[in-house]
Amino acid sequence: MVIKRLLLQFLDYKNLAYLSFVILLYISFFGARIPFSYEAGPKDGTASNPLNQLFYITLFLLTVLVSLVKSSQIFSFIIKEKYLSLFIFFCLLSALWADFPAVSIRRSFQLFVTYYATVISLLFIDEKRMEGTIRKILIFYIVLTIFAILAIPEAMDPQFNSPRGLTQQKNQFGQISNLLLLMFLYLKRNDNENKYTLIDISGIAISIIFIISSLSTTAVVSMIYIFSLQSIFYTDKLFEKLSIGRIVSTLIITVVVLFAAYFSFNSDIISKIVEDYLGKDLTFTGRTEKWLMMLNEIQRHPFLGVGYASFWDVPGSEFRIALIGNSAHNGYLEILNELGIVGMILMIIAIISFFYRSMKVHAELNMITLITILILSFSESTLFREKGATTFIIIWVMLLTSYEYLNNKNLITKSLG
Repeated sequence: MVIKRLLLQFLDYKNLAYLSFVILLYISFFGARIPFSYEAGPKDGTASNPLNQLFYITLFLLTVLVSLVKSSQIFSFIIKEKYLSLFIFFCLLSALWADFPAVSIRRSFQLFVTYYATVISLLFIDEKRMEGTIRKILIFYIVLTIFAILAIPEAMDPQFNSPRGLTQQKNQFGQISNLLLLMFLYLKRNDNENKYTLIDISGIAISIIFIISSLSTTAVVSMIYIFSLQSIFYTDKLFEKLSIGRIVSTLIITVVVLFAAYFSFNSDIISKIVEDYLGKDLTFTGRTEKWLMMLNEIQRHPFLGVGYASFWDVPGSEFRIALIGNSAHNGYLEILNELGIVGMILMIIAIISFFYRSMKVHAELNMITLITILILSFSESTLFREKGATTFIIIWVMLLTSYEYLNNKNLITKSLG
């Protein structure tokens, strides 16, 4: 009887949803590889990490079990959310015309599982419990990273002699450090009782130290964007009582855009800033040449693309990898190449919907998070990859905003009872 009661308790949909969320968080930040393993895997497109497949299949089965009990509530949310859901399903559908369907379906399945597990988490896990779990995973990640940097020589990027932590190289370390910063800012904002103030502030401070020590220009610039955007939204609140908050912030953003346009038409100034102070050349370390090559590839399949994740690290891709590299270094070109104009339009619609809903529910930090990732995606391939911390945070922030928006309109309810 005791075993039966424990089994029934374990199989309760709330516990299954929570277990899937813990697994999703873990594999998003730590991946499914041996800790402190810094060597990249083979790039022949045929390799498959069995542990990675096990994690995602387990996640999928857990979400299926929850769906058996709460299918109507889950599908109701998906239908009402609409836009991101449609884009994710289009990624799955693209395997039908992909150059390498088996590769595309495997990788789009991982993206779908991340999306679906996040939907279930938002619907069936208490908000405070979810935030507490995120905080624990982030702390665990930081502790292991510090240990690696202090105790493991391979945790230093040999090319730049700067920390790379648990990642493959310093730029990845800078990127994930920015994500840590954003998540701790989110946790600090939602800690209304100030129970975890010291932990969250420490997390913010350590994230900033990680970013600076990574020696990644992109990461440092992204951090500046984060705090600049926070200042703009803070201005809104200062002038809110005068009903001119939006006007002031819009003027600030307009000034920034005008300065950016001015610099674009004054090559001497932009050259001085980029080359002398940021240590970059005006081709973004050869990225513009790669972008031109990618545009030539996109012209061959402009409408539907080659299929989700069916271009890099696939059989026969050795030539393009040798010519371009194993990334377009631009998230928008990646989407355009893999999903075509149709997929790009669906993604843009989902993003526009996100910003509209964010403004309606005053989710400023959610906007800052996505804006930062969107800016980062101009020089890095970070948009809607099949797995990883960035993918989880994009999907989580967009779905969280939709959940809050729909909940405020009384179109959905959270099931905790």
